Amino acid sequence: MKKSVSVVIPTLNERENVQPVLERTLSALQSVNVQVEVVIADGGSNDGTVDIVREWESGHPVRLVQCVGGGGLAGDVIFAARTCSSDVIVVMDADLSHPPEVLPDLIQAVLIENYDMAIGARYVPGGSTP
Repeated sequence: MKKSVSVVIPTLNERENVQPVLERTLSALQSVNVQVEVVIADGGSNDGTVDIVREWESGHPVRLVQCVGGGGLAGDVIFAARTCSSDVIVVMDADLSHPPEVLPDLIQAVLIENYDMAIGARYVPGGSTP
């Protein structure tokens, strides 16, 4: 059976970033031999973010989870993660401060190298903060 990965991306008024983050995330994940879903965990956007995500839901492995529990960023991530049934869950920011192009390396560390967790870090040798 093919392994699966869910990428949870919390959003709150990310209209300017949601399209590029979806494009770059799905592009980066094409090289990974896993079933993929991108879950947008929206915390109550009122700037059109939800409309853009709804357009992506048709024809792409993208799903919107509207988080209305008032749990803030962490609560939204947990709420959305509970809707996932994937083998691996990755959490990344919508503002592109986490480059989607590193997703294959993180996923490989867990699925192929059998680590329990992989964390991308900006402050280690080879890391950067753009």
